[in-house]
Amino acid sequence: MKTNSALLTVSALAAVTAVALSGCSKSDEGSARAASSGPATAKLDTGSYRTTPQPDFGKAGSPAMGAIIEGQRMAEFVIHPFDIDINLTKVGMMGTYVIKNSAALGAILAKPIPDSIRNDNFVTGFSTAAGEVGDVGHSTVHAVLRFADPASAAKAAQDLHQSILTTDLNDPTINPPTPTSPPNVGTEAQIPGLPDTLAVSHDYFGKYSVDALTVHGPYVLYDWFQGNDGSELAATKDWANKSVARSVKLQTPKIDAFPATDPAKLADLPIDVDGVLRLTLPTKLGQTSTSQQAVYGPSGFLHFSGSPVQDQLLLQQSGTDRIAIGASTVYRTRDDKGAQVLLDGFGKQFSKTMHVGPAPVGVPGAKCWVGNGNMSDSQTTCLLARGRFVAQINATDVQNKGTDLTQAQQMAAAQYEVLAGQK
Repeated sequence: MKTNSALLTVSALAAVTAVALSGCSKSDEGSARAASSGPATAKLDTGSYRTTPQPDFGKAGSPAMGAIIEGQRMAEFVIHPFDIDINLTKVGMMGTYVIKNSAALGAILAKPIPDSIRNDNFVTGFSTAAGEVGDVGHSTVHAVLRFADPASAAKAAQDLHQSILTTDLNDPTINPPTPTSPPNVGTEAQIPGLPDTLAVSHDYFGKYSVDALTVHGPYVLYDWFQGNDGSELAATKDWANKSVARSVKLQTPKIDAFPATDPAKLADLPIDVDGVLRLTLPTKLGQTSTSQQAVYGPSGFLHFSGSPVQDQLLLQQSGTDRIAIGASTVYRTRDDKGAQVLLDGFGKQFSKTMHVGPAPVGVPGAKCWVGNGNMSDSQTTCLLARGRFVAQINATDVQNKGTDLTQAQQMAAAQYEVLAGQK
């Protein structure tokens, strides 16, 4: 792990550039009881937003774009931090992303990335990160890295291990030094029960961490666990070692089930699975990350959720099978009743931390919530349902650090129109 700053944890309400990557987070007054269909009661104010589905997205078109789509697909087959430890639910957005190429590994791994990995042998990857709510200090990054073949994966793991082991994390080329920063170089470690796992430990400035690399066929499983040292050191070591072992045990069969695409055919991957992404509002050119402009299954989506345990249950109860993330987020549920279940559940969560605001005029049953105007809660969120689909809108006035209610209302009205007649 580069530094614990790479595990910047934020509410999923602000996930990855102000799109709704989570159905999380004000109370009974916020049960978003919304009609899932029916005519609008007034002319809708949609502003300048698109009111019809987007054109078909087609295929990836290039190996580079295909690697991103493949990484998004892989998310469904990567375990969650809360699968390893039920307390790891505070999403770490800087460590949760599609790893589109070897250079992108720098967000989770100590620099420099070995030259042997900077070649065509790296295919794609997905990383997920979370911390523990409260003062315990436990946190993790878990990633699955795919290489062209098992030999390339084994070579990459060895080289990454040596890089982690020998790199001084206080090297000024990696992190700005502080006046009292001693060298921070790792120590070779062993994970009980995993003799083939390559591990490095760091015990530094009140924190103990373990980096572990496990080769599994063409995949390298990367795990980083961190906790407090001092009087808690023995307990932290035990927790970290057991967490690595549990991660490997859970991840290996799950990634074995992944229907991996032949690297030569990545350019042929469809961007929009089941045509759900075209039902989102379009993103602005150049304003998406590798984790956006994407279609996820329920398990893949939970990596971005600020309330993953609660949302997992809601997605199951509502029969949600596809979640598309554009400038809005669209959830495809089992049926109209499923949409209502999801809408009500999300609404109750938002009502715990946000204030109910005025809903868009003419959108049956839609509700909006307004944040507190501070950096951690500076947005307006709207929810609506139409047929089997639920849509979530987030709007943030970044410049003034406030909320843009009008923008959110217009986006919600436009989204309602987009969903008209969709099955």
